[in-house]
Amino acid sequence: MARQRMFTGQEVAALLTNEDCCEPDAGEGPSCFLTSDSSDEERSSTSDEVQQSPPRKRRTQADTTPAPTVRAKDGTVWEKVGIARSRVSSCLPNSTFVEPSGPTEHAKRRITSRLQSFLCLLDMEMLRIITDCTVHEARRTDSSWTLSVSEFMAFVAILFLRAVLCPVGAMSDCWSAMFAVPSIQETMARDRYQEIMRYLRFDNKDTRAERAKSDRFAAISDIWQRFVNNCILCYTPVRRYLYIYE
Repeated sequence: MARQRMFTGQEVAALLTNEDCCEPDAGEGPSCFLTSDSSDEERSSTSDEVQQSPPRKRRTQADTTPAPTVRAKDGTVWEKVGIARSRVSSCLPNSTFVEPSGPTEHAKRRITSRLQSFLCLLDMEMLRIITDCTVHEARRTDSSWTLSVSEFMAFVAILFLRAVLCPVGAMSDCWSAMFAVPSIQETMARDRYQEIMRYLRFDNKDTRAERAKSDRFAAISDIWQRFVNNCILCYTPVRRYLYIYE
């Protein structure tokens, strides 16, 4: 039985550029797809050519060739950089990269209850900012609308309760007759919860357009950066491995 011949890259390029290859004879398919017998020696020589091809050059740190760049509509310049390979090695006990994991000393001095543990990450200043921005947004349509920090904390508590007790289904089901969650019903009425969710904001919308010119994450940038700083200040993650980039 005839075996299909394996072509090298140069042969394929030559066949594709050959005009005769694209004009099949009557009753036959294109000549570049005909099968023919090939010996083991021919197959061996073809594979040797592929294996002996010169290795591709890799860009090293010493390479001073400028990387290709693309300029976005807003003037941002994006630079294409290579992805460094990495290898993983176990951290030694005396390695300078190893730190004790868990709450930092800063957090341990402040954690006296579950609430204080939560406030280490989402502190009172962040809660006040979110409350003020939410009230500011609501008063665009209702000048008498108010929200206190304690009520906003109850709103956050409902989000946690819902995630733990009923992660599946619509949020409104938590107040329904069939799927009601008593702890959520006792914390806040459904209509009030939906009001806060509708007006919820993390920044002052009046100044967002100006801030967005230099910060595309302006709608939540301040709160997010505060949260990141609190995480770094209060907790040290587990570091089991040391990643070495080449």
